[in-house]
Amino acid sequence: MEFWGNQDVIIHSREIRRCKNEFINLLDQDIKNRFYERVNAILSQNDVYVVVACTILKEAFIRLFSNTEDVYGLSLSYLIERSIFCVDDKSEAATIDIIFEKRGKIEDKTLTKFYNGLRVTGTKWVEPERLQCHIGAFTSRAKKENIIGLQIADLIAYPIARKVLNPEAPNPAFEIIKPNIYSSHGAMLGFKVIPH
Repeated sequence: MEFWGNQDVIIHSREIRRCKNEFINLLDQDIKNRFYERVNAILSQNDVYVVVACTILKEAFIRLFSNTEDVYGLSLSYLIERSIFCVDDKSEAATIDIIFEKRGKIEDKTLTKFYNGLRVTGTKWVEPERLQCHIGAFTSRAKKENIIGLQIADLIAYPIARKVLNPEAPNPAFEIIKPNIYSSHGAMLGFKVIPH
């Protein structure tokens, strides 16, 4: 509302970085600075959201393992597992809903099939009963549906990718979200790079 006068603008980090489409007004440096200040203020809130992220370096993964492995399924397995650990830290009775962004009919169907398999077999560290107990809904939604959680995930993904690809480079956006990455007993469990 503050920057566009309506709530229909869908946050998309790539368009923000390029000042494209709805974000053309960010070409004005004063507006851009205020916009980033507001986004940073939202993302720097502790205990409002928790980040569990998994990055797969596809080329390295294929070299070390095989190109037949479903990297999105592997990532989903890790994300579910660590999300359940996080939920367990909060409350053993808590449940989470998983909403993933639609990528295409075949891709979405493949990911849902992989998830249904996890409900039967569990993961390496989470048995199926525990998984079923903690996961409520598992659905896909399109970016155009204006889901705030997907938009926050989009804002968080780019700084994480930059951190993985160039860990020594200055990355102030990553530093803002870092305190919200799931950690337990001093270990950052919500930040996984495969292979590592």
